[in-house]
Amino acid sequence: MEQLAPLPAVRPRSFRAVAVLLCAVVFQASALQTEGPTVPEHDLREFQAFTAAVLPDRGSVVAVYEPASATSYGRYTVGFDAESGAWFVASWKSSIGRAPDRIAYKSDTKSGAIHEWADGAEIGPIGVADYFPFAYLAFFMERPDSIVSLTRTESNGWIVRYVQPGLEGMPENAVEFNGAGLPVRRWREDPNDRRDSAFNYAASFPSGFPIVQNWGLKPGSQVSGPRLVHVEFHERGNPALFERAAVHNTEIDNRAIVETRRQASIAGFTRNDDGTWNPPDQAKIRPYSGDDLRSYRWPLVLAGVTLVVLAGFEIVRRRRGA
Repeated sequence: MEQLAPLPAVRPRSFRAVAVLLCAVVFQASALQTEGPTVPEHDLREFQAFTAAVLPDRGSVVAVYEPASATSYGRYTVGFDAESGAWFVASWKSSIGRAPDRIAYKSDTKSGAIHEWADGAEIGPIGVADYFPFAYLAFFMERPDSIVSLTRTESNGWIVRYVQPGLEGMPENAVEFNGAGLPVRRWREDPNDRRDSAFNYAASFPSGFPIVQNWGLKPGSQVSGPRLVHVEFHERGNPALFERAAVHNTEIDNRAIVETRRQASIAGFTRNDDGTWNPPDQAKIRPYSGDDLRSYRWPLVLAGVTLVVLAGFEIVRRRRGA
């Protein structure tokens, strides 16, 4: 995995303050149309100021996650762009996201085509919060009307209880931020199914873009869920990565990598935790460094040889038939 040294803190620009005021106006307008308790205005303003101080307004981060077990298959590529609020999750099966034009989309698992995703329009940055917990802050900035309550903690942080759009009527969710604005824990306000989990962060990540090493952790547990294997960061942002076609291509690449692994396993190859491969005779083979696809050169060679043999057999068979 590419290790990233922490970058200098990204300070919010002048329009961040304007965004805070606009969000407050949106929240107040929404509160007039809803019943039940509302968040005190001074608490909302304090929380939004807290958010504006720690949430970067530029930069794109893309991370790749794979199963912790070398015998398992799967691959997730996840991205978030701070300036546009664009995000995506591209697995080896499908992809969902929101483009820089703020239109949500997803791929059709049957046809493979990308199309507009009307139901995903309100999900927002929370769609990648499993991988990039700071996305909670971006979501709350964007959708203050989802906040149910705000509570100060002893560490000068916040506990935010919220209802995710589209899940109205379900138990509230909660996420805790420490005094530095780092999400540290989340849970569900349901005594029978709290889904309490902590965030296990990577040792190194771009300043303002904390990334989890693996997710789905219960407090005190060691490893659960996919693990981080690669990070790519663009300090000035790279919106092109979040366009529908680009995300769809990432999905296709992930599918090719996973299928190559499957075929290699069927052929008797075994994959080590460090990305190297053992052929059937157990002689360890070192992959090229660099592009992830190069790690699978021997399975690809094996597949290529197999295709050549099959093609040759078919040519000979047809000639004999003639």
